[in-house]
Amino acid sequence: MLGDSNEKLKALLGDENIKKLNADPDSILMRFIVKMPGHGIAWHLDDAGSYKTKFPNADISKLKRLWFPVQDWKDGHAFQISKTVITNWKAGQVHQIPFGLGHASSNFGYAPQYTVSFTGVIND
Repeated sequence: MLGDSNEKLKALLGDENIKKLNADPDSILMRFIVKMPGHGIAWHLDDAGSYKTKFPNADISKLKRLWFPVQDWKDGHAFQISKTVITNWKAGQVHQIPFGLGHASSNFGYAPQYTVSFTGVIND
């Protein structure tokens, strides 16, 4: 939300990948999430509150929240969406987190966990 980190993350993702997602590049809010061993994000529901603050005129009806790892899975890394626990992932796999659906993540392993949260208007 602060500085130019969102623009830098979009540049790292690249125009080609943004096109593959069929996303509006001017609607994207990305967050690089680093979880050190022993850390996690508790069970919660998203309502796109900070997104709506940054993009007050966005078409929320087409808004999607995606999660993807930037590294292959390591022992002790876990992500859960509703009743589905995700492990053993490969870098770049994309998972959608529907708004209003509970989710959480944890790193109870030895290696840092690097993932990205992507919110944006995706034209189906």
